[in-house]
Amino acid sequence: MENDQKKADLEISANRITTVINGEDTFTLIENDKRKMTTCRKEQGKRLKVMLLHATPFGDVLAGQAAAICTNTTNYEKALQHAVGSGHESVMEHVYFTFLITDVSRALLAQLTRHRIASYDVQSQRYVDMGSMPVVIPPSIQNNQKILAKFIVLMNKIRDFYHEATEAGIPKEDARYSTPQAACTKLMLSMNARELRHFFSLRCCNRAQWEIRDLADQMLAICKKEAPKIFADAGPGCVRGHCPEKRPCGKPRAAEITEGTAQK
Repeated sequence: MENDQKKADLEISANRITTVINGEDTFTLIENDKRKMTTCRKEQGKRLKVMLLHATPFGDVLAGQAAAICTNTTNYEKALQHAVGSGHESVMEHVYFTFLITDVSRALLAQLTRHRIASYDVQSQRYVDMGSMPVVIPPSIQNNQKILAKFIVLMNKIRDFYHEATEAGIPKEDARYSTPQAACTKLMLSMNARELRHFFSLRCCNRAQWEIRDLADQMLAICKKEAPKIFADAGPGCVRGHCPEKRPCGKPRAAEITEGTAQK
C-alpha cells in the first residue's frame, strides 16, 4: 500500500515537472488541490530579482571629495583613483546603496547576513503566513527529473504539515520550524561602497555558491552604473590580476565582469 502511494506521488509529480522544465514560473497541483507551487529562481528562465531603491547621489564625486580632503587637493577624480589604488578605502564609506532583493532562498540569507557591515530587514516568517511557501529549486535538482519529482513531493508535504499545524492552533512562529532552506524570502539591504567592494571580492568568485554569486553579479552591475569609478575594478581577485584562493578555479571571471557579461 505504501509503495502504491509513493508511485502515485511520483506520477502526480511527473505531470508537474513538464511546466517547470519549460520555464514556467508557477504550476498548478492536481485538480483537487487549490494551492500552487512557485519556482522563484531558475537557472534558465526567471531569476532572483534585485532593485536599487536608493544610492548616494554622485557617489564617485563624494568619495573623491573625501579623498581630496585627505591629500589637500582639488582634483577629486585623481584623488579617488589614488585612494582606491593605494587601498585607502575609507573614503568610500560615505557612499551608500540600498537594494530590494526578492525571490531568494533562506539558504542564501544565511550566507548574506555573514556580511555584518550592513543593514538588513527581512520578511518575517513569524508574522507572514507561509502556507503557499514559494521555493527556490537549485539547477542541479531541476536537471534531474527523478530527484526533482521527489523534491516537489517533499515541498508539498511540508506545506500540508504547515497548514495542518496552523489550523490546529499552532502559532505561525512555531509552524515555521518546518519550513526548508529552499523557502523564498525577500529583504531590504543597505551597504556602503567599501563593504560592497569586499562583498563582491568574495561572492562574485567562481568559488562562491551559485545563488549568492548570481545576487552579487546583479548588484555589481547596478553599482557599476551608479558609481563607475568606485567599482571600476570591483569583483573577484582575478579582476585585479591575482586570485587569493589557495586552489584557483582555473576559470577567471575577469573578462566577463569587466565587460559586464556576467548577467547574460
